[in-house]
Amino acid sequence: MLPPLRRTRLSGLVLVTVFFIAGLMAVACAGAEPAAGPDGTPPVAETATPPSTSTPGTEPTATTGLPDATPSPTAVAQMTPKPTETIAISPQFTDHPDCEDIDRTPLPVVPVTIESGSVTATLIAEVAASDSQWLQGLMCRSVVPHGTGMLFPRPTPSTGGFWMFNTYVALDILYLEGDGRVVDFKTMTPCPRHDEETDEQWRARCSSESKAYAPRAQYVTVLELPSGWLESKGVVNVEQSRVRWQELE
Repeated sequence: MLPPLRRTRLSGLVLVTVFFIAGLMAVACAGAEPAAGPDGTPPVAETATPPSTSTPGTEPTATTGLPDATPSPTAVAQMTPKPTETIAISPQFTDHPDCEDIDRTPLPVVPVTIESGSVTATLIAEVAASDSQWLQGLMCRSVVPHGTGMLFPRPTPSTGGFWMFNTYVALDILYLEGDGRVVDFKTMTPCPRHDEETDEQWRARCSSESKAYAPRAQYVTVLELPSGWLESKGVVNVEQSRVRWQELE
């Protein structure tokens, strides 16, 4: 049995040793790397997920707000105007004294397709929708460019013909049924005023000449074109053709 003093010293030494070893183990654990996963891959540190700033129900777009952002193809397609909004005709009128009071306001236009066998010809046509536009037609035009024309829709069927009074450009006229089939086809020549001809004489002469332009059957729509354009497009059998056009909105 040890003396009391020696037992006390021994107990203190044991406690110091225990605390020293515990301190070493704590330091070792603090510097050790995290254990690998079951498959041997190192663990991935977890990071906080930032809150979403997108509108509910939508996905954020990386280019939104950037000055050089390129719109998607869908956006470009949505910005593309309709054909009826992009096409236009600038009427060209003669400066003849008999045309001073003519209405020079551009008319609405629609795309037109003429089908004749294997040949298809397309053009842009002005639409004479009102009575005043119907009466004026293509009067006083200095030129009717190829690829253009004028449509005359009627509210009811008619057999009345057209004349070329105060008209300076030769025209081809197509009388159409309701389904666009050609009822009759004529070529009309200009009828300007002759020298020293009175208004009455002028009108009488143009009216007499117009008898040759009367249709042989009832029609509901008329299409006037620059003379010779259909032939230049390969449309030979005009009376076996069909005309289609887009209605005005």
